[in-house]
Amino acid sequence: MEKAQLKKKKYTMQDIADAVGVSKATVSYVLNGKENSRVSEETRDKILHVANLYNYTPNFAAKYLSSNVSNFIGIIFGGMSSDFNRSDFMEFMDALTEEIEKAGDSLIYIHRDDIFWKKKMSYPYDVLIAVNVSKADIEKISKATFSPLLLVDSLSEDPLFFQVITRYEGDKNKGKDGILLAAPMRNELYRAQVLERFEGWEIHECEALSDVKKILEGVQERSVTVLGRSLGETAAALAGEKQKICVKRGELSPKIQAILVKIQELKRLENLEGVQQHVTEVACE
Repeated sequence: MEKAQLKKKKYTMQDIADAVGVSKATVSYVLNGKENSRVSEETRDKILHVANLYNYTPNFAAKYLSSNVSNFIGIIFGGMSSDFNRSDFMEFMDALTEEIEKAGDSLIYIHRDDIFWKKKMSYPYDVLIAVNVSKADIEKISKATFSPLLLVDSLSEDPLFFQVITRYEGDKNKGKDGILLAAPMRNELYRAQVLERFEGWEIHECEALSDVKKILEGVQERSVTVLGRSLGETAAALAGEKQKICVKRGELSPKIQAILVKIQELKRLENLEGVQQHVTEVACE
């Protein structure tokens, strides 16, 4: 058998449409995630099943080049397990999306458990932003894409990655009298750096409201420092009359601006020569 005959067929949307018995437009609606296309759940499942069997990959790069658009920014978030991380991330996404669109770019969200994760990772992003991701996440992402990677509230020992982190300042004089509440930090290096500034403190990482309530009930009449807006608002609402809650919110505007600067740097960067600093710290007093 000749080599040409051994080569696997490259399937198209039309092939999927023919196999399922629907129009090419219907396949396009489903594979592009449009929810208002009036496609039944049964038909949608068939299209996704056939697309998976055919190992179909959308020719996004061709679309990207033919439209003369080179402004795609991808974003991945690693901390969806915590109520507080989710809330802060949604606020962050709203603010970032507004600024990204003002600059003429488009922001594409990539869920870590998305069925099309590998396909979305193959899109030709100008920059891929990864927020609150672990070392394992970073390795997985970097192997799945050749797009420049910008880490946010995550650190890596690899000098190739640009990083923007929130710098929280603690008070080491408090020692054992200090109590700190924080949402889970998935990135091991960033977590260690943050907690080092609160050395000697009693530290609690909170996943949900019940965690906060239990901790505050056990530390009546003591002051508590809280990292993050959502967790801080929850702690303030649950605090007793004699409890003092100090919230270190980490203002969004400086962080967003730092990210926008890094995006522009990465877009212009042709090599690593002359780049003085890859890590930008946004102070939160």
